[in-house]
Order: sequence, then C-alpha cells, then structure tokens
Amino acid sequence: MEGGRITAVKAALQILLRSLPSFNTRFNIISFGSHYTSLWPESQLYTAESMDEASKHVEGFNANYGGTELRSALDFAFSSRIDIKNQLISMSLLPATPAMNEEKVPTSVFVLTDGEAWDVDRIVQSVEGHCRRAKDDGSLLRTFVLGVGNQVSTAMCEGIARAGKGLSVFVAERERPDAKLMGLIKAARGGVIEDLVVDWGDIEEEKEDEFEVVHASGGHTSSSAPSQLPPPPPPPQQQQQQPPLNLFDELLTVTLGGVGPLKAIEHLGPPPKHLCYYQTK
Repeated sequence: MEGGRITAVKAALQILLRSLPSFNTRFNIISFGSHYTSLWPESQLYTAESMDEASKHVEGFNANYGGTELRSALDFAFSSRIDIKNQLISMSLLPATPAMNEEKVPTSVFVLTDGEAWDVDRIVQSVEGHCRRAKDDGSLLRTFVLGVGNQVSTAMCEGIARAGKGLSVFVAERERPDAKLMGLIKAARGGVIEDLVVDWGDIEEEKEDEFEVVHASGGHTSSSAPSQLPPPPPPPQQQQQQPPLNLFDELLTVTLGGVGPLKAIEHLGPPPKHLCYYQTK
C-alpha cells in the first residue's frame, strides 16, 4: 500500500476499533505484506486500555511490508482463534452453566487490503475451508472485506466475502470510508440466515382460453365449451317505397296532417303594471 491507500486503511481501522461491541469482545490486529505480524500473540479483551494501545499501533503503520501475502495472514488469523467462552468463564466474566458450555462464540474477521494479490483462488479456497470446518464444529466464522484504492482486486475481495458468508465494500483512495464501513460493521453484527426454504404455495396450471370457431354460414366447426354468444339480430325489414311527390300535379291530394302552421287561439296573461330597466354608461 502506498500514499492515499495506507491513509484510507488507517482511517478505516480507527473507525473499526471504536465500533466493536464493548461487552465480552476480544480482538487482534494482524499486519501483512511479504510477511505478517500480529499486535498481540493472542486476542485481547476489548477495554479502553487495549483499544488505546491498538489505536497507537495503527497510527504507526507504514507501507513497508512489501507484497500482499494475504493467504498466510488469513491462515494465521483463522488458526489462532481461541475459545473465548472458556477464557471469559475462567475470568469470572461469564457463569459456568451447562447452557453456556454448549454455546459457541461467533468470530468475524475484517480484511482491509488494496487487493493486489496473485493467488486469488488459493485464498478463496482457504477461507471457504476454514469457515466450513467452523460450521461443522457448531461455531460461526465470517469474513468481511474493505477494498481500498483504484487498483483493488474486486474478484479477490468479493470471493473472500462470499466464501466467508460475509460482505465486501470498496472505497477510493481519497474517499472517506465512514458510511461504507458502518454498513460493513452493521452486517457483521447482524444475524445469519441458514437453511432458507421458500414456499410459493399451490401454483395452478395455466388454462387455455375457451373459444368457438364460427363460419360465415353460421355453422360450428370446433368448440371447447358451449357457445355463450347471443343470437344474431333479425335482418332489417325493407320499407315500402313511396312514389315521388310532384308539387305541380293539380290532381294529387295530399293530407298534410300536423305539418305546417296551425290556427289556434292563445290566451295571454295581463300586461305588467311596473316596468324596470337598466341603464349603463
């Protein structure tokens, strides 16, 4: 890592250190490059003193570890997982009850990298193998990845997160990691859904539409259901044609009936006694 990438990683680690659960949490920091080192030989209880020591350790980070031998660092982190439950019981921080003896303490591994690795397939296989063995033992092991920089290997970051049943997010060199890192932490503290079954219910088979073929002659050739069509309307009756009317024929007698003006007496009311009018300018 160089320049802006190491600065972004240091800022993300400081946020991550201050966002860990404060009750019965143990943590450790492993630095990797061409080799790897750890802050402590084993995970420490999360307290104000240990968090302050880890914060000072992060501030002293430099990009002087060479390449990116991520697989060996991940193998060390997975294999150095300790039985936190038994240590907490020995420290009288948890009661030694039969129910507690059957409980498994979950472990989350956060990987912050610029993603410039060459053995992506072996890294993903290693993560998948460790998580599968943890599940067989009845414990929960998950991996979450923050890819930093414009040269980050998205295939490796997404492969590690997918194999570890986790999540991967990416930030640029000059981008603040706050919002995306909070989403990563929220996902790590959330539950895991396993053995999911989706029941769509009874799905009825699609039925073909009922239809009827009718020829122009009115005959039925094929039908999938009794015809529900209304009977055809009767043909219109032909009206008897009248001879043309000649207005100049004096012998023609025509009864006009109610056509034309009528002579009738209309009774009107009395005239008004007052007259009102409006005048406008």
